[in-house]
Amino acid sequence: MKINILTSQRRDFGGGQHPSSGFGAGLALLLCLVGAKTAPACSDYGGGLTLFARQAVSAEAEVAKAAIATLRKAGPDGLRALQETHAALLTNWRSGQADNSPEWARVRHAMDAVGQQKDCHASGLYWHTDLEQAKVAARASGKPILSLRLLGQLDEELSCANSRFFRTTLYANRDVAGTLNSNFVLHWESVRPVPKVKVDFGDGRELQTTVTGNSIHYVLSEDGAPIDALPGLYSATAFQCGLLVAGNAAKNYARLPAAERPAYLRDYHRSQLALLATRWEADLKSVGAAPVSALAGIRRITNAAPTAALACQLTVLKTGAERPFLQSITIGAYPDAAQLDGMMNPDMWRRLGMLYAQIGRSPADTRLIREKLPNAREAGRLTLAKSAAETPVLDVFENLRRSIGEDTARNEYQLHRRIREWFVAARHAPDLKDLNGRVYADLFLTPDSDPWLGLLAPDAFNAIENGGIKRSAVLR
Repeated sequence: MKINILTSQRRDFGGGQHPSSGFGAGLALLLCLVGAKTAPACSDYGGGLTLFARQAVSAEAEVAKAAIATLRKAGPDGLRALQETHAALLTNWRSGQADNSPEWARVRHAMDAVGQQKDCHASGLYWHTDLEQAKVAARASGKPILSLRLLGQLDEELSCANSRFFRTTLYANRDVAGTLNSNFVLHWESVRPVPKVKVDFGDGRELQTTVTGNSIHYVLSEDGAPIDALPGLYSATAFQCGLLVAGNAAKNYARLPAAERPAYLRDYHRSQLALLATRWEADLKSVGAAPVSALAGIRRITNAAPTAALACQLTVLKTGAERPFLQSITIGAYPDAAQLDGMMNPDMWRRLGMLYAQIGRSPADTRLIREKLPNAREAGRLTLAKSAAETPVLDVFENLRRSIGEDTARNEYQLHRRIREWFVAARHAPDLKDLNGRVYADLFLTPDSDPWLGLLAPDAFNAIENGGIKRSAVLR
């Protein structure tokens, strides 16, 4: 049986722990410097939410609906009340104890509705769906905003492929969720509906999934200005590192007078381009994907040895001394990305991806990934031994690990690089709507101007009436 892991056409940068990258050690140091804030218990806000948390899982639909609405309005406190009130069921789930009870199903539904994220029981994350409300929360907390743009809805099972991987391999990861909760106000917005496909085998079996679509995380200042973006899927370590670096830049940006912000943003992305190219060069050498002589003519930034540059972006550009550091870098002396691009081929990307072939294996994400796999008997296999049952699962994890690694490398060294170049070329901070339109048109190749997202070939003949196109009454 061949297992194909759905990923986007475009791919991202990763953070596997290997000697040349230093991402693991750099991230550990960075997390210590940034510091994780412990969220107050819901009891600190009064006991009223606990009552609603109990009612939210009532078997009476109207009672549950009203309670869920109240918890949603309460914000992260409402979600926390659900977590604390139903902590025993959540603990059982994380420990791998099967629970198919109606009560557990209602808990999961309530958490998805309050957090506005499918599988919220695994992440514990609260997402705003109104950007203005997210800005209010950001200003009140002093945190930047992490704004996800996706095809489909984050609170539905069949959102686009990348967002589903976010939910299972990133948001459900305990360390990633802790970073998101402690350092960002979360927001998501649907760019457009996600195309879905259903295959009917004619004997009662159906296969349903989505086609095309990509997602991107924007890091915004508390007033909503775009600071950075992580396009597509990243490994857990690389995702944390990228977010913390960008989040630090967003905080520094917010502290500056308005007149100084454009220059700061350009300098920030210039420095990140320098580090990106140096890291790319070092990665190529570490996997033997290009002879050293081919790279000898590429200049390196002068004030940072490769090993230091790879330590989680120099531990968020020295976590406090960023401005002087930016000024000390020889801007423009980073390797020529076009030369590096010219050295790449599918095999090199595969080898580079192995450096970042990592998925988090915390209890929640491992449990969630296993739950998403088709049942062996439903797939038409007769399992006679536990080892036979485990083999397909291990294959899936290995394929997923490799896929995420290559996604990570491609997305960082290709897509993220281009976004940084846009920021450097801009005279002012780009408008978020315009930037997102450019990302989807030029990077993800799914522009708003194409209602069929590249799935309809106007010059192809398929011998089906009207080419197989049907329009609902709404579209007519």
